[in-house]
Amino acid sequence: MVFMTVLIVGAGIGGLTLALSCRHMGIDYQVFEASREIRPVGAGIWLPPNAMQILHRLGLASAIRQRGILYQGIELRDFSGNRLKQISTERTIQKFGFGTYGIHRADLHRILWESLDSHRVHPGRRFRALRTEGPHVVAEFVDGSTARGDLLIGADGIRSTVRRLVLGKVSLRYSGQTCWRTVVPFNDPSLSVKRMYEIWGPESGLRAGLGYIDPQNVYVYFTHNQKPGHRISDSQLPSFLLERFHKFPSFLHRLIRQADPESFIQTDLFDIPPLERWHDGRIALLGDAAHATTPNLGQGAAQAMESAYVLAHCLRHQPHFSRALQLYEHLRKPRATLVNKLSWHYNQLLNSISPLHRGLIFNFVRLTPAFLDHLMLDRIYSLAYLEELKTVKDTG
Repeated sequence: MVFMTVLIVGAGIGGLTLALSCRHMGIDYQVFEASREIRPVGAGIWLPPNAMQILHRLGLASAIRQRGILYQGIELRDFSGNRLKQISTERTIQKFGFGTYGIHRADLHRILWESLDSHRVHPGRRFRALRTEGPHVVAEFVDGSTARGDLLIGADGIRSTVRRLVLGKVSLRYSGQTCWRTVVPFNDPSLSVKRMYEIWGPESGLRAGLGYIDPQNVYVYFTHNQKPGHRISDSQLPSFLLERFHKFPSFLHRLIRQADPESFIQTDLFDIPPLERWHDGRIALLGDAAHATTPNLGQGAAQAMESAYVLAHCLRHQPHFSRALQLYEHLRKPRATLVNKLSWHYNQLLNSISPLHRGLIFNFVRLTPAFLDHLMLDRIYSLAYLEELKTVKDTG
């Protein structure tokens, strides 16, 4: 056991993975969540090979295999149904030991928090402020309670209160797109249960993606260019989506009609331009609080998991907290920044689609050599950089 206590603000995927990583490394932890109960929420999620490698290290890969769907390929189409690109996952399985899994986000969340010691997870504790007292940091909560630890980690999302208190105001960057996500009971013989699909529309920002997360249910999302903050009511959403996506394949129209309008989750897609630093004193940031990215590469949760595992490892083998947090940033910032920039460029490409330019863009995607796709995916999926952790010794 490492004799320190880590206070974790936020019980999302990043915060829970950090708690599991601390437990794995023999570090005391306490998790504080604003919601009054820790309950599974959300729609679907795709877990790529780098996320699966982290889950394997924490002993949870088998649980994902049991509840999720292992995809055999990724298929990109245009709105007319023409295939722009197809990437098999066989190569990534051989190279990294894992492919990409589709699973309900609620199931992933449940797997994580049910693996923790329940008495170390505290719901209904909305973080408000912090202060340092000698070698300790004290977290203050809205209900008037406090908690004392050696370090405090802000895993409280893209609009992080911890980040604001430590770094001041950080401007979010709007992608230009809003997204609707849901899970729909669906069966269509034209769709493979073991394949992910993304379909690009005829105009800027218009796309749909889908994949089964179990044999009966499909996770589906739709994106559309519009100003942030504009909400479509549940009663109007089906007709709105049918009108906007009327040129898309007919199975998407059936999906929209079959979905429960109240089940859709609407999210304006923001990211954070890369931050200069992720920590200050005894406070550090993790996940979307540190490196929020647009979801174009499906890497948000995976990058949070990587950060969580690396941070716990640094704390375990470098008990001097300032050195541990410096090492954490040294190891994680380059990869998180790479994903942030690649995802933003991908977003800009989607925003460039128009009737005038779409043919050029679609052909560019179709004709990009497979080896370039593999090079990019290898950079994202590889955890070779974790070999540096083996050189970190307990130095006190």
